[in-house]
Amino acid sequence: MKDIKVLIIEDDEKYRSLLKDYFTERNICVCESANGEESVCLAMKELPDVILLDLELPGKNGFEICKEIKSYGSLREIPVILLTSRKEVQDKIRGLMAGANVFIEKGCQLDYIDDCIQRVLNPDIIQPQYDDPRINI
Repeated sequence: MKDIKVLIIEDDEKYRSLLKDYFTERNICVCESANGEESVCLAMKELPDVILLDLELPGKNGFEICKEIKSYGSLREIPVILLTSRKEVQDKIRGLMAGANVFIEKGCQLDYIDDCIQRVLNPDIIQPQYDDPRINI
């Protein structure tokens, strides 16, 4: 199985660190950026398998970054998962129109984010495997 590389673009240091620790514990390679200005250059340099992108960043916002990422041939096929505290349907639609593959509200279980990553990288996955007994599928 190919090693997975995730680029986390998140300005909240605590949340970025939480995500980094979670994925590192699962042997997923993580690169990170705290702002929108450097994130596209970092994506071009690292060529991650998937990008986790916050919408509310200093400098460029997540919508702008997503559009920019999708405008480069070398980055166009990289799945983008938007992470945000925004809950409005219009923001979700705007994110998808910018080229995002998935829109996730912050505060969800990290296992769910991991599952979304696995699904965008392996579209043949049918059933998620959650350890949470409250989830009935």
